[in-house]
Amino acid sequence: MNTINVNLGCVVYTLTNHGIEARWVSKKNDSTEQGLGIGKRLTPVNESKKFEGTFEIIYHSTDGNTSPTLHLTIVFTAGFYELTWKHDGEITDIGLGLEHEVVLLSSYTEVISR
Repeated sequence: MNTINVNLGCVVYTLTNHGIEARWVSKKNDSTEQGLGIGKRLTPVNESKKFEGTFEIIYHSTDGNTSPTLHLTIVFTAGFYELTWKHDGEITDIGLGLEHEVVLLSSYTEVISR
């Protein structure tokens, strides 16, 4: 498989009392990283779609790297979730997710401005 320009990730979110926790893996070109994340909920809980909302989230990789604080928005649309990550007001990543039992499974990719 040609891995040039591969930019792909997967994250699994679980709910906590104050927001969400993440377990993630990503691949960019020939480099793969994985880790965990903690998100603080900024909006009230939607009782029917509990993953929907806005969060401040920080991700940590297993090799010690830490992301900046990101602004994550999760919106339920027509049977699935749309996810948008922002840093300093600029969209950095987008994703699609499905709720399964007690977790939200999402794929994501970096937004590259041209």
